Amino acid sequence: MSNLENITNKILAEARQQAADMEAEARKFSDQYLAKEQDKAQARADALVDRARIQAEHKREMMVSNAKLKSRDQLLGAKQQVLHKTFEMAKTALRQLDDTKYRDFLTNTLQGLKLKGTEKLLVPADKLELVRGMGLSIDTVEAEIDSGFQIQDGQTKMIFSFDDLIDEARESMEGEIISKLFPGEA
Repeated sequence: MSNLENITNKILAEARQQAADMEAEARKFSDQYLAKEQDKAQARADALVDRARIQAEHKREMMVSNAKLKSRDQLLGAKQQVLHKTFEMAKTALRQLDDTKYRDFLTNTLQGLKLKGTEKLLVPADKLELVRGMGLSIDTVEAEIDSGFQIQDGQTKMIFSFDDLIDEARESMEGEIISKLFPGEA
């Protein structure tokens, strides 16, 4: 029986060895599979982190760009307010023009015009006596105008109100004025 026992022991030993080899191979396969899956998971995680970093950078750039646009718009708005206030101050100063300067303005403007002699000079109520006292050869009448004067010939009017003159000057000189108010930024 010893032979049978030896054979049985030998078969059992071989079976144990095969089981151990199979277990080792299964463990090796499992370890390789696990490592491969961990590498895939790490690659996916790295890709997600990279994508998130790129998206975060893009979002940051967009926020900075939007902030710059808002800042530029606010600065432009402030410049427009300064420009508007400057022209309004000029209008106010011209509306308050003293009699001597008003007389000079009127005289210089009339000298530059080719009048037929049939026109009427329309002036604000507060300047009527001043203008009549100038001895002009044009018929002078009071009109409801805020500043400056108008020349009327029938249905045609030439308007020299200070507000209109300033608005016209603004259109033609705005760029130059901006460069003087805000040097280096225009």
